[in-house]
Amino acid sequence: MNKYIEYHGLSFFVGISTPVGIYIFLSYYSNQSFALWISMLVLFGCWFIFFFPYIKERKDMKKMEELSSSDYLFSEPWKGKEAYFAKFYSEKGERMRLAYQEELVKQNTAIKEMEEYMALWVHEVKTPLAALGLMAENKPGDFSSKMKKELSRVEACIDQAMYYARSQSPREDYLIRKISLEDIVNRVLRENSTRLIEQGIHIEKENLKIQGYTDSKWLIFILNQLMNNAIQYRKENSEFCFFGEERDEWIELGLKDNGIGIKASDLPRIFERGYTGETGRKFGKSTGMGLYICKKLCEKLYMDIKVVSQQGEGTRVTLYIPKEKKFFTMPQ
Repeated sequence: MNKYIEYHGLSFFVGISTPVGIYIFLSYYSNQSFALWISMLVLFGCWFIFFFPYIKERKDMKKMEELSSSDYLFSEPWKGKEAYFAKFYSEKGERMRLAYQEELVKQNTAIKEMEEYMALWVHEVKTPLAALGLMAENKPGDFSSKMKKELSRVEACIDQAMYYARSQSPREDYLIRKISLEDIVNRVLRENSTRLIEQGIHIEKENLKIQGYTDSKWLIFILNQLMNNAIQYRKENSEFCFFGEERDEWIELGLKDNGIGIKASDLPRIFERGYTGETGRKFGKSTGMGLYICKKLCEKLYMDIKVVSQQGEGTRVTLYIPKEKKFFTMPQ
């Protein structure tokens, strides 16, 4: 539309300025009546060259806009030019709809194939990792301990890649069941027990005998990501506290720590993909993907996640989980 306006604006300028310029030029070298006569001929020619096609095109555009309305398009049988426009818009709309559906099927198929490949890849990779873990168990020692630690980090990265793929999928392949906050937290603590003991982190649990509805595996992954962040950005004499709270239509599951906290200017962007912030760049181990994936998974699970932090004081992350097996509007 902008190019259309620019083109006809230039046409108007040329159509007006040309006869005016000719009149000024001829009136300087000859008499004014001759100059006026020639200028009028030029103006009349410009009318047929520029103005008349413009008016005709405007009428056609107006007619096409009217016919683009589906109610108006099929309200009565058309004849002549109107019939052509009606048929044109009808066929064009159908072609666009079919092309869109075909492209949507292709994208969904590609996503499904990627998910299947990722699941197969994760299974194949975890098999040798499990074997290495057993080998380390059979030969205890400092080297084996370090190997187990690095294997855990590799497994965490693999899980993150798998859940990232799931977070981008339009399919809802989760399984909603009643869960106990206490059971979920205890499982997460067991999975991270080695790191927690090595770092001397004190754990507290408050009011976790609450039940809600979500996918337990996805929730455990989210909590593992939050736990990993809390451990990575801890201070000396670290304390983590898992807490629960029951509301009318949702339950809260939170993790608060006394770590280094998040800078106030970074807080609005912590859920952006790849954003590491000042803290992540300072420590140099952040990918900026953990919280992004957590946010995406929460959206798919009809949950919400909120972060409150003060630099130098610590961070409090709260998950809002549906209390019943239905969809809720989460708190703003």
